[in-house]
Amino acid sequence: PHVFAAGDVALAPNRWADGNIRLESWQNAQDQGIAAARSMLGHDVAYDPVPRFWSDQQDTHIQIVGLPQPAHHILIREGNDADHFIAFALDGNRVRAAIGFNAGRDMRPTRALVERGAVVDPARLIDAGIDLKMVEAGII
Repeated sequence: PHVFAAGDVALAPNRWADGNIRLESWQNAQDQGIAAARSMLGHDVAYDPVPRFWSDQQDTHIQIVGLPQPAHHILIREGNDADHFIAFALDGNRVRAAIGFNAGRDMRPTRALVERGAVVDPARLIDAGIDLKMVEAGII
């Protein structure tokens, strides 16, 4: 009960993975370290974030939120140019994960959709003419 681990070495329960998962990303190491420190100080801490990662591969910025699964239906929301798009992973009409390519501005509302498992109209989700903030807010 007095041993704590955080970051790449920590295998922790996570509902997004339906079990334990080790998230090897700097964001998880930072957030999990904060949670571990709070727990060491006696705070009741439940650490169960949506997995998220990012990587720069040459001139492409890739961001992943959630854990895409083979059974998910993939929909592509195209951006304003060929190297800007988001691949949404849906379970029925529920958003479970997304992978953004050079789509930094759209990832905050995308993350919110994944975190709450939003039920969406797939046609509106992939319509680049509709602001994702409107979809995330449930306005459209």
